[in-house]
Amino acid sequence: VPVADETILDIIWSMPAQTEFYRIKPLKFYIWLLKRRGKGSILSYMKQNDWANDLREIETEENNYHSKLRIQFRLTECGLANWEQVVKSVFSYLAMIRDLSESERARIFNEIKRIDSIGWTSKEEGESSANCVDIAETMQYIQDSTRWIDGDYLMFDYNSEKLVGVLEYLAPDRCTIILSSKKFDSIAVHEEKWMGGKYVIQDLCETTIECWKQAEAIRKGLRQNGQSYWNCLLFPSKESEFSVPSTNMYLAENLKIKDDEPSTEWDAVRRIEQSEKGELWFKGEGDSNLPRATISLLIRSSLPFEKAR
Repeated sequence: VPVADETILDIIWSMPAQTEFYRIKPLKFYIWLLKRRGKGSILSYMKQNDWANDLREIETEENNYHSKLRIQFRLTECGLANWEQVVKSVFSYLAMIRDLSESERARIFNEIKRIDSIGWTSKEEGESSANCVDIAETMQYIQDSTRWIDGDYLMFDYNSEKLVGVLEYLAPDRCTIILSSKKFDSIAVHEEKWMGGKYVIQDLCETTIECWKQAEAIRKGLRQNGQSYWNCLLFPSKESEFSVPSTNMYLAENLKIKDDEPSTEWDAVRRIEQSEKGELWFKGEGDSNLPRATISLLIRSSLPFEKAR
């Protein structure tokens, strides 16, 4: 029973240590896909069904003995009532990832690898003391001294077998489900010793676990041209409700900084473009000498005031 008046669902998987696969980072591959918020994502599907308002957090905990992956959703009342379907949809999404072609899986891995590389190249220098702590921790599981600085950040080698192999641990019978809601106050029979938090522990039903194991990628219905509801169920579309992101055409290929940019000498930003659609203000940043930018958008529109809805 939480203190805050909100409903939270945590799905936690425990597995053998994955730190030895730091060059592949299998868990990072799945986190990158699971945390997406756009069309075809797990969060988009849950919002369509009024099950969840937010994917609150997704994180890993790793050491030389154990690895853990946790994903947390903030549920609606409808989501709490259908929490088993919420969890099943997560396993359906993982099934979609499992069924990816070899070429598509490699494309996504290489795109994440490229994004990390760009992030590393444009990363600002941290405090010396923090860098020392990070390297000391990295040395515990990375034997290659040439990777003590960037080994915890970058992805290096694509290995389909290792990526798919992690799904063995991201399974229904290997997870812990934690539901937090004030609605459980009447059934919370246990009380935590130190803080007095109320809770109850129950085993998952074997039927429910088996249902989650059979989860497949959810297909869109074909209810078109007067097609009945039952035909929609019997003859579903081959198009999945879930999808992976398409190729990011905006990833930089050349990170070389322009060395003859006069705007780096300006005292302040200047307006460089103006039209009936808007204005563009710009100033080059010459102090950090990093291939990065800060973008601020100010959008004015009367559309929100035209209709109350």
